[in-house]
Amino acid sequence: MLRHSGWLVLLLVGCGAAPEQRPVAPPPVIATGPTTPPDPPAPPPPPPAPARATPFDALDGAQLTVIQLQTGAAKTAGPKPTHYPLPPQLRALGRPALEQLEKQGILPPGLLPPAQPASPPRGKYRELWDIADRRPVVDGATQTQLLDLLGAAESFTADPAQCFDPTMVVSFASPAHAEPQDVVVSLSCKQVVSYGFVWPHAATGLTPEAHQTLKALQQRLFGTVPPGS
Repeated sequence: MLRHSGWLVLLLVGCGAAPEQRPVAPPPVIATGPTTPPDPPAPPPPPPAPARATPFDALDGAQLTVIQLQTGAAKTAGPKPTHYPLPPQLRALGRPALEQLEKQGILPPGLLPPAQPASPPRGKYRELWDIADRRPVVDGATQTQLLDLLGAAESFTADPAQCFDPTMVVSFASPAHAEPQDVVVSLSCKQVVSYGFVWPHAATGLTPEAHQTLKALQQRLFGTVPPGS
């Protein structure tokens, strides 16, 4: 009986209840809403402004003056020819009609007095050309525009006209220079000459864009541009 009771004990122990198993928590649910796109890359910085050639790179803030020169018929005339009095009937026609008759050969040359200049000269520029007017330019934007234009080699072409009839002078006066840095402009011949410094570019002819800018400057400052400009 005891032997059987030992087996019974072992059987009861072996057939005991299974150990309690704890429930496993489900994995957390991660919300997957609409994703925000990444920021676009920053645009590259703008290229630096082209450097101006010397001396235009150091003339910001210089005193800028534009001088108008007398050109064409307004230039100082040489010795006056001898003039003969015209009959009243011809004088009554007026100068434009008489000039036309002279061109047609109906009137002999030398009968008409020379046309008077619009205004007397206001001195000479470097003892070379008569000065008609001068205007200081205090507008910083205009000064920057001129420095950028004159300081850029792209403003000039190596194919200028074979003439030079000066129209105006763009003059920069700065304490850093002993004399003004001047650019004499011929609008009719589309080229420039420098005074007071060595011209920094290989060419002196004006491109169409540079010519138009300088022509507009003369028109704005003096109200007129010479014929043929």
